[in-house]
Amino acid sequence: MLKSYTDKRNITIVSMSKQLGIDRATLHKIISGDRRAPDEKFVADVCRLLMLSADETERMTELYRISVMGDGVYRRRCTVRDIIKGLSDMSWSKRQDDKMWTKPVIADIPSVSSVYTSQELWKRITALLSEEIQKGSEIRMIAQPSEYLSNILRYAIPSSSSNTLYHMICLDNSEDLNGSHDYNLGIFPHICELSSDIKGYTPIYYYDNAAPHLDSMTLLPVLIVTDSFAVCTDDKISRGIIYNEPEATVFYRRQFEAMRGNCYPLVISDNSLNSLFLKACRYPKNTTIIHYQPSFFYALSDEEVLDNCNYFKCGKPEKITELMGKIRRSFIGRGQTELFCEDGLREFMETGIVYEFPRDFFKSIDEKKRKAFLKKMIEMTEKGLYDYRIVRKDHGVSGRLRINCLGGTDVRLMMRSDDFDNVVYVQTDEQSLVHAFGDYIDHLLEDGMALSSRETIKIMKSYL
Repeated sequence: MLKSYTDKRNITIVSMSKQLGIDRATLHKIISGDRRAPDEKFVADVCRLLMLSADETERMTELYRISVMGDGVYRRRCTVRDIIKGLSDMSWSKRQDDKMWTKPVIADIPSVSSVYTSQELWKRITALLSEEIQKGSEIRMIAQPSEYLSNILRYAIPSSSSNTLYHMICLDNSEDLNGSHDYNLGIFPHICELSSDIKGYTPIYYYDNAAPHLDSMTLLPVLIVTDSFAVCTDDKISRGIIYNEPEATVFYRRQFEAMRGNCYPLVISDNSLNSLFLKACRYPKNTTIIHYQPSFFYALSDEEVLDNCNYFKCGKPEKITELMGKIRRSFIGRGQTELFCEDGLREFMETGIVYEFPRDFFKSIDEKKRKAFLKKMIEMTEKGLYDYRIVRKDHGVSGRLRINCLGGTDVRLMMRSDDFDNVVYVQTDEQSLVHAFGDYIDHLLEDGMALSSRETIKIMKSYL
């Protein structure tokens, strides 16, 4: 590709080598594809010299990264980056208001019926699910996560429902964890979305070679079964068969339970701030955190925690102080690294608004305290008690999403709405997902995407 641009611009290797300050023989090998470019800065210099457009420069940079990482690793890292951005932008507005839900009339649904239109199928499934939810029925489901499935469940199940929803999912194990396959990553955002919206959502999984397995289920791959009905549909939930009678329901329930014995829990989700804080006390060494702003919480004193205790629903003030002390001790001096954007630091220092914990939008931290907090954070980094790092570019970090990677064992996400009415915690130890997120963070730390501690401290000091 580079050769085509040099031919088009009619520029000689001799001229380019002089302007780039590189040996002619080395440049010739790079242009002919016999040698890789030395670094990304060299690629940027070449693009500038050839006067390439922004799109052409982006493509050249992408090709260089692929040559360094390999196509599979590069694609997987891009997928993780896009997932982080997608979860940061996740909409919280699709949920139906509980007052819209009234007891449906299902007398017109026969014991066995075939449905050939999505509108009619959605209408019947919604009516049956609503009826079952009001009766307290458990819901069992075998289906691959998808936008279609998420939409109907978000529409059919009101936010006040605490019914248990067991969701059985096939995860792909057809390649080594270092391979290029990102099927499991691709369905993970749907799982997070359902975890955020359905209190009783319980995803479980089994492993198989996903592609041939799913190809064998192309007719009616989705099963939803409750205490009173069962429905088999296609993956778009546009046509299917509904069994509104006991015999079929018992049969499918037994099939589900037989399969469940070979499954594992996929994520642990939680909507309780109390238990989120308790979980934070149990973080092991070498946790890496991605967040929009630097965590100032570790710089708080007990008195400063008490000043803000009205925002925490954790019991009496002395209990809050004890709990927050445990959380601080679980992080400080245990090899924790935190990645954040300089934009997040700037916002905190200019406005005093903090995304870290529930807050009153009309109250912010005053300038004197902001600087005091920042001094403590700098001091902790200089003493090696904590490791703050600024990410050079926007890699999807957001005030609405916090990611904690725990030394190759777990990935923990905290997703939040803008007004903190919704705070959802999701944790998984499924190794393909843990490996992908861990590799992405290592990529940020090792490949020049994150500044060193020394560089970060210098920037932090510039805000004092």
